[in-house]
Amino acid sequence: MVLLLLVMVPQSLSYYRIQQEAFETMVTRSKNTRKLDYLSSLLLDRKDAKEIRLFNMFQAVIKKYIALFQNTRKDVDQVHKKQMGISTFSSCLSAVKYADKILFLQNGRVLGFDAHEKLIRTNADYRKMYNLQKEAYV
Repeated sequence: MVLLLLVMVPQSLSYYRIQQEAFETMVTRSKNTRKLDYLSSLLLDRKDAKEIRLFNMFQAVIKKYIALFQNTRKDVDQVHKKQMGISTFSSCLSAVKYADKILFLQNGRVLGFDAHEKLIRTNADYRKMYNLQKEAYV
């Protein structure tokens, strides 16, 4: 079984990279990204930067930029974590029935560690995720 999982790791990583590129494209078109671009242009354009300093707005613009950047980064990190988990689970779905034990994680917490048949019977979250993925492939 270990050999099978090792073969699936590169497939999962490739899928993750593709999803990451698609997500980053989506993020560059977001409302927050447009705001970040606008604020940085204010600070970098010679005329606008002069006006900002003249009216003592430099610190306010910098604080707004940092807050937007941190919020955007937090959202990106959350989606990346979800994508990696979904990618790994999706690629292992066909082999999951044959594993001796399955480690089921959600949001970094261990929700189950047992054979597929027992997790299907006893773990509602695992059963729901498995059935959603199964329906997507059927």
